[in-house]
Amino acid sequence: NPNEEYLLLLHEIDPFLHQAVERGEAYEISQYHPHYWTINGRAFPDAIYDNNVPWLPYQPYGSLVTVEAHAADSGQLPALVRYASASVTNHPFHPHGNHQRMIARDGRLLQGPLGEDIAMEDFTTDVGSGQTFDMLVEWVDIEAWDPVTNRIPAEIPGDYNLVIKDDQALYSNSPYLGEKNDLRIPSIVDFNVCGEYYFPWHSHALDEVQNFDEGFGGMLTLWRIDPPGGCQ
Repeated sequence: NPNEEYLLLLHEIDPFLHQAVERGEAYEISQYHPHYWTINGRAFPDAIYDNNVPWLPYQPYGSLVTVEAHAADSGQLPALVRYASASVTNHPFHPHGNHQRMIARDGRLLQGPLGEDIAMEDFTTDVGSGQTFDMLVEWVDIEAWDPVTNRIPAEIPGDYNLVIKDDQALYSNSPYLGEKNDLRIPSIVDFNVCGEYYFPWHSHALDEVQNFDEGFGGMLTLWRIDPPGGCQ
């Protein structure tokens, strides 16, 4: 889908290297030790803010991936997510909630010697220094769960299972895509818009999911799944 294309540029920062450059001092590269890991120049939670927010003038691009769920027979095209590494080290990178389809590596389509399609299903991708990967991602609403006509055959966890950070949450208080209910916790600010889902998308080298020893942060973003038809 040409309207759903995302670049996730992976990088890490050793602030002491930058400090040495600013001071015109020598730096012992064998002591290189990153303390920040970024996507598009931002560490989480800054990574999920919109592009061009005024408080991040030198980090203009966010990395929140948004797709719209669709039925299996809808003909809707998947989103294209491009991984690119400007890192010294490798990063095992993956989304939660679904796999992806790898269609290209280092700018070349995955094809056999006779041009046959050898694209593959992929979950965790080890993105090497200087590498790029092109991935197709989508959310097919196969089960089409509905609170009235097609209920989920399981007990739904209560509010105690919410992921809450700084009295904020992204949960709609419903497991059904496209349904939004009140959280019933007055102290919590809920940023869910229309019953959309959110899943982490991050480096599985979990030491990279922090900001100078403070977590969660680092090489972590989210992907957002809107209900079929989008948010109304």
